[in-house]
Amino acid sequence: GGAQIDAARPDGARAIELARGDYHYRAYRDLPKDAPQSPDAIVELLINHGAHYDISLAAKRGDVTRIEAILHAKPDLANTVPSWSSYYNAVPLANAAGAGHIEIVKLLLAHGADPNLPEEVAPHGMALYAAIAGMHWDIVKLLLEHGADATAMVESSGGCYWRAKRDAAPPEILKLIASYGGCCNEELALYDDDIETL
Repeated sequence: GGAQIDAARPDGARAIELARGDYHYRAYRDLPKDAPQSPDAIVELLINHGAHYDISLAAKRGDVTRIEAILHAKPDLANTVPSWSSYYNAVPLANAAGAGHIEIVKLLLAHGADPNLPEEVAPHGMALYAAIAGMHWDIVKLLLEHGADATAMVESSGGCYWRAKRDAAPPEILKLIASYGGCCNEELALYDDDIETL
C-alpha cells in the first residue's frame, strides 16, 4: 500500500526500468530459474498499475502500437534519452535494435532517430553495438546504411567490430562492419592477445 510506482533512485532509475536489472543485478544472470515472476511479468504488472510507460521501454518490449501513439503525439521523441540511460536502458533505437524489433527500428529511423545519439555509456551511440550484441544482422545492415558509427565504443564493453568478432559473427558481417570503418583498436587487440590484429 501506497508505494510511489514511479519513484526513482538518485540516478533516475525507476522500478519499471530495473526489472531486468542494472550493473549489479542482471535478471538473465541472477534471477533464479524457478522465480515466481519473470522480469516481463513485473514490467506488465507495473504498467497495469499506472507506471509511466515511455518510448524507450516500449521499444525494448516491441510494442509498436505504443510507439506509434507516442510518436503521433510527439514525433521528436524518437531521439529521447531516458531519464535513466545505461547499458541496460538505452534510447529507443538502441533498445529496439538490441531486442531485434526491426519494424520498430524502421519506424524510429523514419521519424528521425539518430543511430549515433550520444548516451552516457556510449558517446557515439549504442544502437549498432546493441544490434551486434543481439546478433540481429538485418538490423546491423540497416543501421549502417543509416549512418551508424561502426567505430562506436561502449563503456567497458569494447567496440562494434570487436563485439562482432568476439561473438563469432558471420564473415560477411565482419567485412560489412569493416567496410564502414569498424576495426579492433590496439587496446582491444591486446585485451584478446590478438597478435594477428596487432
